[in-house]
Amino acid sequence: MHIKNLSAINFRNCLLLIFMELVIGGSFFLYRSGPWIYPKQKSTKLLIYVIGLMLFFAIGYLLQLVSKKRRTRYRTDSINNSARILMVINVFLLVPYCYGKTGNVFPHFITALSNLSVAYTTSARAVSTGGIIHILAAVANVVIYPLLLITFFYYERISVNKRRVMLVEVIWYYLTEISTGHNRGIFFFTILMFICCILFVCSNENKNNIYKRRKVILATAFVVLAGVYFSMSMGARNNNTKSEIEMTGKDASTIIKESDSYSKMIVGEYGYRPSVTWVSEEDIQKYNDNKDKVLKINPYYATDFTYSYVDTNHWIYRLMPSRLRFYMMTFIYYISHGYYAVNVGLDIPFETAFGLGTFSYFQGIAERIFGVDFYKLTYVYKINQSGYPVSLYWGTAYTQWASDISWLGVIVLMGIIGYVISKLWIAVVYEEDLFSMVFLCPLMFYLVMILSWWHPGMSGGDFVLFHVLFLSWIVHELRSSRKDYRW
Repeated sequence: MHIKNLSAINFRNCLLLIFMELVIGGSFFLYRSGPWIYPKQKSTKLLIYVIGLMLFFAIGYLLQLVSKKRRTRYRTDSINNSARILMVINVFLLVPYCYGKTGNVFPHFITALSNLSVAYTTSARAVSTGGIIHILAAVANVVIYPLLLITFFYYERISVNKRRVMLVEVIWYYLTEISTGHNRGIFFFTILMFICCILFVCSNENKNNIYKRRKVILATAFVVLAGVYFSMSMGARNNNTKSEIEMTGKDASTIIKESDSYSKMIVGEYGYRPSVTWVSEEDIQKYNDNKDKVLKINPYYATDFTYSYVDTNHWIYRLMPSRLRFYMMTFIYYISHGYYAVNVGLDIPFETAFGLGTFSYFQGIAERIFGVDFYKLTYVYKINQSGYPVSLYWGTAYTQWASDISWLGVIVLMGIIGYVISKLWIAVVYEEDLFSMVFLCPLMFYLVMILSWWHPGMSGGDFVLFHVLFLSWIVHELRSSRKDYRW
């Protein structure tokens, strides 16, 4: 197969490019012009910066796409062997994973669905297991997603008995995520299924269309279920907050500040009122003039932490049916408010954190070894110190990356990421390469989640998952480059 010059630029090959541009550009549009009002949200510097991120990602993606030659591999991967290994490993990880996530041996998903707010709090305070249970749960974080992807992508090629066992394992993991009351795990499953569905449809042109329809229906069902779950979880938290407001007479910001131990730490150390260095008196006055009105509509529509509030006269807000407004406003806030931290951080001088801005999970370990508080070198610390409590919200992965390689370095990094994504996409679509598929799907999840943070740097499970899959793909590429190819 030959892919030459501009002939490679078509809708099919550029599908992930279009998807990521929509994610980045759409979320920024909602930040800049959406129903949530933030101080200095019309910043020209931020606009130019986001355009740079999108442009370099596109350049990197297209440079890889138009390379003159492309290898077509002889497929040597044994799907059934891979399925057998994953099936056996996961049999021993189902209970430790559930216990490490929820504190229960079995997923109590029915109890969780009855009150997701309680489930969220319970799982957050789950007992610290430690020892062998902790190790097994960490291993499960690595093998669960290849299991899901192979089960979905190669379902028709797996022997019947393995197929049934793997399906039960996937359902167990999914019910465990439901039992936690957290949205993240459900979104992880959903985005993986969505990307995997796109890959299947694009890479199996000559196969029975019945398979394609089944995959599309299943992926669509996961998306719908994720939307319902998100609505239920946020609705439960909203109702609990309303009840507490009625009982105590306090506003939502005060309740959050007093009830959450992490919030207390951030507020106590940095103060939650924004500094006048980046919030004008006019912005403060505008917030004070509007907050009482919107708080009467919903306690989550304004916050003293950030001087942000919902503009109830905005066309998006007015177009939403009244029953959906809270959920849509919450969703829009989730995917867009991370740019607030970028807006603040762009005005702060760069000082490298030597990789520990990105991999914040290891900051404490590095401090004990080197005697240096690396956290104070990061943009997260500096933005917190300036008055905006980014640690209570989302700051985007750009903020973490910039702590190590500067804001301009992040733009270049986006070009490299675009190049890698394009390489993986072509390997899966044209070569059905198993290693590329298993790495691409979680990577796409993490890239969608750059609107919040860079998750592989924030927890041990995500760190292990990402880097095991990344290194496996690198080793596979190096080994494959030594084999014979058709050109």
